[in-house]
Amino acid sequence: YGKIIALDAPDNLKKHFGPKTVLEISFYKSVSNMEEEFKNFSINGRIIMYNDSLKLYVEDADIVLPQIVEKSLKIGAKIKRIEIKEPTLEDVFIKLTGRRLDQHEV
Repeated sequence: YGKIIALDAPDNLKKHFGPKTVLEISFYKSVSNMEEEFKNFSINGRIIMYNDSLKLYVEDADIVLPQIVEKSLKIGAKIKRIEIKEPTLEDVFIKLTGRRLDQHEV
């Protein structure tokens, strides 16, 4: 019911298909226009909004992170937590398929 789109050792998949950095930003609560504001945010990477969190797949976290913090302050979204992580196999899956493991196709 699916097809193999990439096959390799986990570390090689992460290196080849994963983003350089994954930023996860949690907010105390969403503000009304938050999703729209970040959807139109221009970065070199991908942004996924879920619940009260943002997940960004970027190559240049040192440039993007200050922009995200500034945008959050501008729209009144209070940041609870920021995590800077290395890509996981789930991140590779998202990059290759465009969805999270727990999301069903629509």
